[in-house]
Amino acid sequence: MWTKIPIAPIVFSFSIGIVVSYYTPLQLWFWITCCMVVIAAYLIFTKWYSLRQYNGWLYAWFFLFWFCLAACLTQFQNPEYQPSHLYKHQFSNLPTAAVVEVTDWPVLRNTSLSIPVTFKSVNQNTTSVHVYGNALLKSKYAKSVLSLRPGDVIQVILRPFVHNDQIHPATFNYTSYLQKHHMYGVFWLDTQSVIFRGTSAFPEFNYGQKFLKQHWMQALKSLELSADALALCEALTCGYDDEISDTFMEAFSNSGTLHILSVSGLHVGLIFGLMMFLLQISGLLKRIPILSILFSLLLLWIFILISGAASPALRAGIMCSAIAIGKYGLGPHRVNTLNILYASAWLILFSDPYILFDVGFQLSFTAILGILYIQPLMVNALNIKNKILQYLWNGISVSVAATITTLPFTLFYFKQFPLFFAIANLWAVPLSFIIMLLVLPAFVFPKLFTPVLNSLTEHLYNFLNVFNVNGITYIDNIPFSIIDAIVLSTIILLCVWLIYSKYCTGYIGIVCFIILWQIFSLFEYNNNLQTSSVLINSKKQHTDWAVKHFSKAWTSASTQSADYRFNFKPALLNLGCRTHIQKSFRVFKMGSRVWFFKNQLALNSELKHTVTDLVISKNALSDSLDAIQYTSAKRIYFTADNSSWFIEKYKRIYRNFDIEIQVLKTGLYEWQSIP
Repeated sequence: MWTKIPIAPIVFSFSIGIVVSYYTPLQLWFWITCCMVVIAAYLIFTKWYSLRQYNGWLYAWFFLFWFCLAACLTQFQNPEYQPSHLYKHQFSNLPTAAVVEVTDWPVLRNTSLSIPVTFKSVNQNTTSVHVYGNALLKSKYAKSVLSLRPGDVIQVILRPFVHNDQIHPATFNYTSYLQKHHMYGVFWLDTQSVIFRGTSAFPEFNYGQKFLKQHWMQALKSLELSADALALCEALTCGYDDEISDTFMEAFSNSGTLHILSVSGLHVGLIFGLMMFLLQISGLLKRIPILSILFSLLLLWIFILISGAASPALRAGIMCSAIAIGKYGLGPHRVNTLNILYASAWLILFSDPYILFDVGFQLSFTAILGILYIQPLMVNALNIKNKILQYLWNGISVSVAATITTLPFTLFYFKQFPLFFAIANLWAVPLSFIIMLLVLPAFVFPKLFTPVLNSLTEHLYNFLNVFNVNGITYIDNIPFSIIDAIVLSTIILLCVWLIYSKYCTGYIGIVCFIILWQIFSLFEYNNNLQTSSVLINSKKQHTDWAVKHFSKAWTSASTQSADYRFNFKPALLNLGCRTHIQKSFRVFKMGSRVWFFKNQLALNSELKHTVTDLVISKNALSDSLDAIQYTSAKRIYFTADNSSWFIEKYKRIYRNFDIEIQVLKTGLYEWQSIP
């Protein structure tokens, strides 16, 4: 395998070096020393010893060099070892003046704005300190802020945005997510303090891709498209999916076609294949092969730039460019698709080692691996001569092969297994591709193609909405653990191998394996049913809570809110709870403990049991007499939306009683007990 794919072990050792360097405290100088030692040892071996006798050692030193090089590149981009980086700068809670450069167009969501910027300097003790690094500014809606363009240099007054402390391991780590996308801070912006200081040199050249994407989105908005059609066209052509409705997004998610909404290798590959097909039937590929290939690649890379140049699209663009040059320029015998895949992955990792931890990169790379390795095995296993059945089997095998290799990541990150992905992709993928192709002629003949785009979008939504009915989405609520992900992936891989090898008796072992897995899962499920849990999401603005009892959960947070999607829902799924009900409640009995959540709307008439655990939020105690009536509680929790003077005042009152007092910082907290 390694002799046929020589670049694969390089990528493998390079990736291991990135992971080891990222998760170990070893600094840059250590990895540089290791890299120099490896190079010196390699040169000594090649000069003084026979290559045939020490061939294995030379290969080991060669791959160790790539390991150390990856570690050096990872540490070189690590902001912890860069003294002037934004990551190292300590901001106070007081407003701070800074000079920043806008790096992308401001995004309006509801009534708030998000502005990606890069820092230039920060005023500290009446002096300007050089600070660099990318960050995200948030502010209320203001025309002066919304009119900012990439390249604008502004002076602002801002203060740090306090994130939730990651108390629960199942919650979404927003800080880590931003850092993996090279965003090292979130700040609140005072819209009245924005002072325009000029524009950076050559903004259209530095941010050309941003301007192309913005002009394309403005052109789409000029068409008379429906809201769903406009949002879908923006997602298919430029990767902007923020305007897609929650119901439409849920339909894509439950059907296993969510990958359609991100401009990935699928879209780039389809466009490249269509251009090659048109060049072949027109005869241009034979007459002027070099010019036709260069022109088609130019159009392809313009599409990639407009789409946002995400890692899946970049990887597909590099692969398509190499295939076009190798197959049509150098000859078909010069093309090794697997080598091209690994080479494109290496180029992307070399430019940005941290992209290895990006979910999109992992899913796209493993999906192509499945298509290149497993899909030919599935096609060759069944000798189908009928063209229609062959088309259906090819489409199903591609979806199944891609899902098999991406399944561990899907279950680990999203805890979701799309059961009907093979059926949904057969129709959703070609239909979405047709919609994407019709966008361009819609600008020339808007009255003709705009109604077609609206009707096709409505048809796609109705088709995907079939997978939202009760019963079909049941499997999406299963709380897949890491063990479940490994076992399920192993079972599917074994089934594919048995189909290829035609070893029918092996299915008996798989059935026994499944039975043991289900017995283990049943014991784990029953164990989760025997526990009840209380979850409190403490925030500066407000506090929400949820309780889990057996297989059901009730939450005071809206099931459409970000707090529910990123905090409560993953935590409840991790506890084995499938049913989540939004309900306003104040009291919950959990075994011998009675929880009472007291906020501004809490009433004493709701109490039927002696309170053992009192949760106070939003300065809910009116006076000292109100506080005294809860002195029978054993534990009192003050959430982060209480003011500091309020907490100190009532801590002094409760300190005279035998009560455990705890001040909850921002984050999601969980308490479990057996009922």
